[in-house]
Amino acid sequence: MSLRRVKVNGRKVWQARVAFKGLRKSTIRESKEAAREAEAQLLQEVKAKAGQAEQADAAPATLSPDYA
Repeated sequence: MSLRRVKVNGRKVWQARVAFKGLRKSTIRESKEAAREAEAQLLQEVKAKAGQAEQADAAPATLSPDYA
């Protein structure tokens, strides 16, 4: 997770970046406070997506009733 000040199209903005279990997301915000809030939101989204992927991998493989 990181907050950094970057230049985009000639203006200085704050970039919030997160990474969790190989998934990454970033966003641009005008203020540092907004970037901190966005960072927390992004981390929740990435963790939820990683959890869904783990659940899908743990689910047993089944056949549809047509093949039974």
